Amino acid sequence: MPLVYALVARAADAVVLAQHAVVNGNFQAVALECLDRARSGGEERFSITCDGYTFNYLINSGYVFVVAADDAYGRQIPFACCKRIADAWTERFWEKGRTAAPNSMERTFGPVLRREMEYCQSHPEEMSRMAAVQQKVDEVKGIMVQNVESVLQRGENLDVLVNRTDDLRDQAHKFQIQGTQLRKRMW
Repeated sequence: MPLVYALVARAADAVVLAQHAVVNGNFQAVALECLDRARSGGEERFSITCDGYTFNYLINSGYVFVVAADDAYGRQIPFACCKRIADAWTERFWEKGRTAAPNSMERTFGPVLRREMEYCQSHPEEMSRMAAVQQKVDEVKGIMVQNVESVLQRGENLDVLVNRTDDLRDQAHKFQIQGTQLRKRMW
Protein backbone atom coordinates (compact mmCIF):
# COMPACT_ATOMS: atom_id res chain seq x y z
CA MET A 1 0.00 0.00 0.00
CA PRO A 2 1.73 3.18 -1.15
CA LEU A 3 -0.70 5.62 0.57
CA VAL A 4 -0.90 4.63 4.21
CA TYR A 5 -2.34 7.51 6.24
CA ALA A 6 -4.42 10.68 5.88
CA LEU A 7 -5.30 13.37 8.40
CA VAL A 8 -7.29 16.62 8.58
CA ALA A 9 -6.50 19.12 11.33
CA ARG A 10 -7.18 22.76 12.10
CA ALA A 11 -4.08 24.83 11.45
CA ALA A 12 -4.71 27.34 14.25
CA ASP A 13 -4.74 24.93 17.19
CA ALA A 14 -3.49 21.64 15.68
CA VAL A 15 -6.68 19.77 16.60
CA VAL A 16 -7.03 16.55 14.60
CA LEU A 17 -10.55 16.38 13.23
CA ALA A 18 -10.42 13.17 11.17
CA GLN A 19 -7.86 10.58 10.18
CA HIS A 20 -7.60 7.25 8.43
CA ALA A 21 -4.77 4.71 8.53
CA VAL A 22 -4.46 1.77 6.17
CA VAL A 23 -1.75 0.07 8.25
CA ASN A 24 -0.83 0.29 11.92
CA GLY A 25 1.95 2.65 12.90
CA ASN A 26 2.83 5.83 14.71
CA PHE A 27 1.66 7.98 11.81
CA GLN A 28 -0.49 10.28 13.94
CA ALA A 29 2.36 11.00 16.35
CA VAL A 30 4.77 11.85 13.53
CA ALA A 31 2.15 13.93 11.69
CA LEU A 32 1.30 15.90 14.83
CA GLU A 33 4.96 16.48 15.65
CA CYS A 34 5.48 17.96 12.20
CA LEU A 35 2.24 19.92 12.42
CA ASP A 36 4.04 22.63 14.40
CA ARG A 37 6.16 23.36 11.34
CA ALA A 38 3.01 23.62 9.26
CA ARG A 39 1.52 26.12 11.70
CA SER A 40 4.63 28.29 12.09
CA GLY A 41 6.02 28.22 8.55
CA GLY A 42 4.69 30.25 5.68
CA GLU A 43 4.75 27.34 3.27
CA GLU A 44 1.53 26.19 1.66
CA ARG A 45 2.82 22.69 0.99
CA PHE A 46 5.86 20.72 2.05
CA SER A 47 7.03 17.16 2.72
CA ILE A 48 8.88 15.56 5.60
CA THR A 49 10.50 12.13 5.38
CA CYS A 50 10.48 9.86 8.41
CA ASP A 51 10.99 6.09 8.79
CA GLY A 52 10.70 5.42 5.05
CA TYR A 53 7.51 7.44 4.63
CA THR A 54 6.89 10.93 3.31
CA PHE A 55 4.39 13.07 5.16
CA ASN A 56 2.98 15.48 2.60
CA TYR A 57 1.34 18.59 4.06
CA LEU A 58 -1.08 20.92 2.32
CA ILE A 59 -2.32 24.02 4.16
CA ASN A 60 -5.59 25.36 2.77
CA SER A 61 -8.26 27.69 4.23
CA GLY A 62 -7.13 27.30 7.83
CA TYR A 63 -6.82 23.51 7.72
CA VAL A 64 -3.87 21.14 7.35
CA PHE A 65 -4.27 18.07 5.16
CA VAL A 66 -1.68 15.31 5.48
CA VAL A 67 -1.15 12.21 3.37
CA ALA A 68 1.61 9.79 4.31
CA ALA A 69 3.00 7.53 1.60
CA ASP A 70 5.79 5.08 1.08
CA ASP A 71 8.94 7.10 0.33
CA ALA A 72 9.46 5.27 -2.97
CA TYR A 73 5.99 6.33 -4.15
CA GLY A 74 7.10 9.91 -4.76
CA ARG A 75 5.31 13.12 -3.91
CA GLN A 76 3.09 13.90 -6.90
CA ILE A 77 0.30 11.46 -6.14
CA PRO A 78 0.24 12.14 -2.36
CA PHE A 79 -0.04 15.89 -3.00
CA ALA A 80 -2.77 15.28 -5.57
CA CYS A 81 -4.55 13.17 -2.94
CA CYS A 82 -4.14 16.00 -0.41
CA LYS A 83 -5.72 18.37 -2.91
CA ARG A 84 -8.68 16.02 -3.50
CA ILE A 85 -9.17 15.64 0.26
CA ALA A 86 -8.98 19.42 0.73
CA ASP A 87 -11.57 19.96 -2.00
CA ALA A 88 -13.93 17.39 -0.43
CA TRP A 89 -13.45 18.94 3.01
CA THR A 90 -14.00 22.51 1.82
CA GLU A 91 -17.11 21.49 -0.08
CA ARG A 92 -18.99 19.98 2.87
CA PHE A 93 -17.18 20.24 6.21
CA TRP A 94 -15.29 23.53 6.25
CA GLU A 95 -17.77 25.38 8.47
CA LYS A 96 -18.37 22.46 10.88
CA GLY A 97 -14.65 21.90 11.33
CA ARG A 98 -14.04 25.39 12.71
CA THR A 99 -15.67 24.51 16.04
CA ALA A 100 -15.55 20.70 16.03
CA ALA A 101 -14.05 18.78 18.94
CA PRO A 102 -10.95 16.62 18.44
CA ASN A 103 -11.64 13.53 16.29
CA SER A 104 -15.35 14.41 16.13
CA MET A 105 -15.39 14.33 12.33
CA GLU A 106 -13.95 10.80 12.27
CA ARG A 107 -17.23 9.04 11.45
CA THR A 108 -18.41 11.53 8.85
CA PHE A 109 -15.14 12.34 7.10
CA GLY A 110 -13.11 9.16 7.80
CA PRO A 111 -14.86 7.25 4.98
CA VAL A 112 -14.16 10.15 2.62
CA LEU A 113 -10.47 9.96 3.51
CA ARG A 114 -10.46 6.21 2.84
CA ARG A 115 -12.33 6.63 -0.46
CA GLU A 116 -10.01 9.39 -1.71
CA MET A 117 -6.90 7.41 -0.76
CA GLU A 118 -8.21 4.33 -2.57
CA TYR A 119 -9.16 6.37 -5.63
CA CYS A 120 -5.74 8.02 -5.83
CA GLN A 121 -4.00 4.64 -5.51
CA SER A 122 -6.16 2.97 -8.13
CA HIS A 123 -5.83 5.87 -10.64
CA PRO A 124 -2.16 6.93 -10.40
CA GLU A 125 -1.96 7.94 -14.07
CA GLU A 126 -4.83 10.41 -13.59
CA MET A 127 -3.29 11.76 -10.39
CA SER A 128 0.08 12.19 -12.12
CA ARG A 129 -1.57 14.10 -14.96
CA MET A 130 -3.55 16.20 -12.52
CA ALA A 131 -0.43 16.91 -10.47
CA ALA A 132 1.45 17.85 -13.64
CA VAL A 133 -1.32 20.22 -14.71
CA GLN A 134 -1.47 21.71 -11.21
CA GLN A 135 2.30 22.22 -11.29
CA LYS A 136 2.03 24.00 -14.64
CA VAL A 137 -0.78 26.18 -13.31
CA ASP A 138 1.35 27.06 -10.29
CA GLU A 139 4.28 27.92 -12.58
CA VAL A 140 2.08 30.13 -14.76
CA LYS A 141 0.67 31.78 -11.64
CA GLY A 142 4.19 32.50 -10.42
CA ILE A 143 5.17 33.98 -13.78
CA MET A 144 2.04 36.15 -13.83
CA VAL A 145 2.79 37.44 -10.33
CA GLN A 146 6.32 38.32 -11.45
CA ASN A 147 4.93 40.07 -14.54
CA VAL A 148 2.50 42.12 -12.47
CA GLU A 149 5.30 43.10 -10.09
CA SER A 150 7.44 44.11 -13.10
CA VAL A 151 4.62 46.22 -14.51
CA LEU A 152 4.14 47.92 -11.16
CA GLN A 153 7.88 48.55 -10.93
CA ARG A 154 7.88 49.98 -14.47
CA GLY A 155 4.95 52.20 -13.52
CA GLU A 156 6.96 53.56 -10.59
CA ASN A 157 9.97 54.08 -12.86
CA LEU A 158 7.78 55.89 -15.40
CA ASP A 159 6.48 58.17 -12.66
CA VAL A 160 10.07 59.03 -11.72
CA LEU A 161 10.90 59.70 -15.38
CA VAL A 162 7.84 61.93 -15.81
CA ASN A 163 8.81 63.92 -12.71
CA ARG A 164 12.39 64.32 -13.96
CA THR A 165 11.13 65.36 -17.38
CA ASP A 166 8.92 68.02 -15.79
CA ASP A 167 11.88 69.29 -13.76
CA LEU A 168 14.07 69.44 -16.87
CA ARG A 169 11.38 71.31 -18.80
CA ASP A 170 11.04 73.82 -15.96
CA GLN A 171 14.81 74.29 -15.80
CA ALA A 172 15.01 74.70 -19.59
CA HIS A 173 12.26 77.34 -19.49
CA LYS A 174 14.06 79.24 -16.69
CA PHE A 175 17.32 79.01 -18.63
CA GLN A 176 15.64 80.41 -21.74
CA ILE A 177 14.14 83.33 -19.79
CA GLN A 178 17.48 84.09 -18.11
CA GLY A 179 19.26 83.82 -21.46
CA THR A 180 16.82 86.27 -23.04
CA GLN A 181 17.20 88.69 -20.11
CA LEU A 182 20.99 88.46 -20.29
CA ARG A 183 20.98 89.06 -24.05
CA LYS A 184 18.76 92.16 -23.60
CA ARG A 185 21.07 93.50 -20.91
CA MET A 186 24.15 92.87 -23.01
CA TRP A 187 22.54 94.51 -26.06
